[in-house]
Amino acid sequence: MVAKQISEIIQNAKSRKVIFVASENLRIWNTRAKEHLEENVSAKMDLSEIMSNDADEILNKIQRFGNWTRLEKMSVKTAKLR
Repeated sequence: MVAKQISEIIQNAKSRKVIFVASENLRIWNTRAKEHLEENVSAKMDLSEIMSNDADEILNKIQRFGNWTRLEKMSVKTAKLR
């Protein structure tokens, strides 16, 4: 599980000058990740409601910095709905 591995990395870190930015489905966070990571979370933001006009910028960031392989196969309209 990635959450457990990230938790171990954070706990064994020699520096606290690191920022992890991540997103997860709330259900998955609550059932799989929370137990491993919550004690190390200094800030979190609930983005459960993303406005339609935010989608283009989010998709551009995912394409540039994230895992784009699944989304590149979709039309822009379909990707915005995901």
